[in-house]
Amino acid sequence: MAEIVFNAANTSDVPTIGGEYVDYEHPKVFDSPYIQSNYDSGQIEICKGDYKLNLDFNNNSRDEC
Repeated sequence: MAEIVFNAANTSDVPTIGGEYVDYEHPKVFDSPYIQSNYDSGQIEICKGDYKLNLDFNNNSRDEC
């Protein structure tokens, strides 16, 4: 099991898991078989079977397929 290290006395230290620093970059907000969204894109794609829903919060629009 990987060792998790968090320094509560110094909150500017980045925690590690198994000696690797935790990556706080967020390429995706949602990344699953049913919902996808890139960080800060304002767009979400929801899929289930043949149904697809695209939500665009930048343009206040939705598109169902």
